[in-house]
Parts: sequence; structure tokens; C-alpha cells
Amino acid sequence: MINIKILETPDLDYKDFDYKNYYDVLVVGRSRRSDLVIEDPTIAPLHFKLFIDNDNLLITTLSEDKMHINGKKFKGTKKLVPGDTIKFKENTIEIVAYEKLSFNSLKLEELYENALNESPKLEGIISLLERELLYLESKQNVQK
Repeated sequence: MINIKILETPDLDYKDFDYKNYYDVLVVGRSRRSDLVIEDPTIAPLHFKLFIDNDNLLITTLSEDKMHINGKKFKGTKKLVPGDTIKFKENTIEIVAYEKLSFNSLKLEELYENALNESPKLEGIISLLERELLYLESKQNVQK
């Protein structure tokens, strides 16, 4: 989970917006392929990527445009901590929090079997959810 606050942006839909992404990767840009689409023609389609690796939050630039972290020019990959600010063109975001989510403790097969035993009608709903999860997983793999 990556939680950011948008402090400045020309995209009025996101002014002072607190955004939580429940994946370990968050791509920011103006493209519809981004996880967070900011309607700002001055930023790159895929501007940068935030991702969690070994319990660290990292940022990687995906464009040649200038960026600043905490007021200092930045390009490449860098570790971030809560409170850090990222400025790109007329946009500024702040890192609020991050946490690597683990679903290993869920026994999905057992939950699935129990749900079907309680109500066979749930099979259609579960099937739809499985397809949606596969779609989201494939979308996430494409972005990597």
C-alpha cells in the first residue's frame, strides 16, 4: 500500500487529494496506463514509478523531465520515507505512508470451498471476482 497526498497540481480533481494505492507499485503520469492519471499535458505519459522493495519505498524516473525530491534535483532511483515531497512540473506530492501488504496468511482455497458449501449461488460471483483479479494482475505485470 502506497499512500500519497497531492499538494499541488493543475488537475483540479486532485487538489489536496489523499490517494491510497493497494499495490506495491504506483505509476504516475498522464497516460491512461498510469495507476494515478494526472491531467497535466506538461508531464510525461509515464512520469515516475513508486514501488516497495524489501520494505523500502523507492522512486524511479520514467521520463527525461526534471524532478525534485525535497527541493533537490533528482533522476534515477532513490529511497523515500514518509514526509518526502516529489515535485514534477507544476505538481507536488508528499509521501504519507507505505506498507508492503502480505496476503500469504489467507487460505484462499479454504475460504473458496467454505463459501461454495454455504451458498452454491456464490460460484458465479466468485468466478467474476477471479476474472477481475486475473485482469488486474496482468495489468500490473505489463507495467513492470
